[in-house]
Amino acid sequence: MTMRLVLSRRAMAAIEADVLAHPTTETGGLLPCRLLGDAMIVPFTIPGGPKATRTASRFSPDTGSQQVLLDFAFELFSVDFGGAWHKHPGLFDQPSAVDLKTARHIVTDPTWDKQHAVFPIAVIDNGQVRLRAYLMQRSTQAFEEIPIEVIPDADARVVEILSGRPAAEQEVKP
Repeated sequence: MTMRLVLSRRAMAAIEADVLAHPTTETGGLLPCRLLGDAMIVPFTIPGGPKATRTASRFSPDTGSQQVLLDFAFELFSVDFGGAWHKHPGLFDQPSAVDLKTARHIVTDPTWDKQHAVFPIAVIDNGQVRLRAYLMQRSTQAFEEIPIEVIPDADARVVEILSGRPAAEQEVKP
């Protein structure tokens, strides 16, 4: 089963805004998600944090502030770390050697307890943000590009995560 990265419009807008706010430096953030079937549903993102380091060739998040927000999101919405996105310089939308090492560490280190995680890479192409998603699985320890879908914030899967109300119980508007 091939996984899909499913971003709410809110999550995609946050990524686009962060990328465009840092046109000459790398930036990034976390993707809290819930797995529903083959879809990694991301209702919102967690920013790089106030102490993040952004340079032309490197992004280092403020992991302390990100962890606080991720813990809070887990308690409120039962979402967990699904991966981390970051911006690359120029049009280089492939994982780097550092990206590969980081992703392998996350899926193989027992303290993370992750079978898989997704690592989207953003670039600015003709003034627009372009995003490609790469899945790392513990079983293969190799990147696999996966499809990205952007869904409305009112999509039943997003509402289920944010409200705690199963999609089947939600009122369907004509």
